[in-house]
Amino acid sequence: VVPPHAGGQGVSLPACGEGRGGGSLVPIESLRPGDWVLAHDGQPHRVLRLVRRSYKGSMTGIQHPHSAATLWLTADHRVLAKRRPRSLGGHANWSAVPFTHLERRRELRREMTPPERKLWQVLRCKALGVKFRRQHPIGPYIADFYSREAQLVVEVDGAAAHGTPEAQTHDQTRDAFMQSLGLRVLRIPAAEIERNLEGVFEAIKNACEEVRSPEGAEWVEAADLRKGDVVFVGPQRVGVRIGQLIQEFGEEEVYDLEVEGAHSFLTEVCAVHDCSAGRRLELRD
Repeated sequence: VVPPHAGGQGVSLPACGEGRGGGSLVPIESLRPGDWVLAHDGQPHRVLRLVRRSYKGSMTGIQHPHSAATLWLTADHRVLAKRRPRSLGGHANWSAVPFTHLERRRELRREMTPPERKLWQVLRCKALGVKFRRQHPIGPYIADFYSREAQLVVEVDGAAAHGTPEAQTHDQTRDAFMQSLGLRVLRIPAAEIERNLEGVFEAIKNACEEVRSPEGAEWVEAADLRKGDVVFVGPQRVGVRIGQLIQEFGEEEVYDLEVEGAHSFLTEVCAVHDCSAGRRLELRD
């Protein structure tokens, strides 16, 4: 639930057509049943009611570089987001991995296969717009290539090393562990790198861009958000990383909407859920 008259509480109105009010940002408390707002699907939806109540408790302020505003929400208000992977302890650089992995990592770097070296020449130049690390420790495993920003692990699979049933079982266990951390795993046959490097580059590029797509996003309570999580801005639902989160105690009147159909609405900072009871929504294009 959002308070009125504070930064970031402007609600997006549709730009044109039936009930589409001029394409402006308006204070949430000025809306009335029958007005139209833009929802998380980028489409106009009718306001069914405006909810106003007194609140005393924790407030979360969301900031990111794509907006000068701060969106203030009650701790339990849900935001459409993709969570950045949480570390296994220590610092955000996965410093809690076993110390013995550091020497193993050096060995793997020295012993990279020709396909791995060829792919590394592509990944290291940052043509994909994100930084990759080679032979990066993640828990009990060492990923061939890893981008924290893209939340992506890229593994190069040679036919000899990964073709046996035992190796495939190990890879499945490894992938499940990575995925449990919120990472995606892209496995690329070594032979494909040798014969179609351009195609491999495009596949990795598409995988990198997925993190900024709303597909697969979830509704996360404001108190559970972390710096670096991705939220979605505007009718095009552009993914942007949270730059700063502010926690404060507040006592004031707060507002919410009930929105027909989509049960969500766009603010000038991100997409938020409305006051209905549903916990999950399916994204629709």
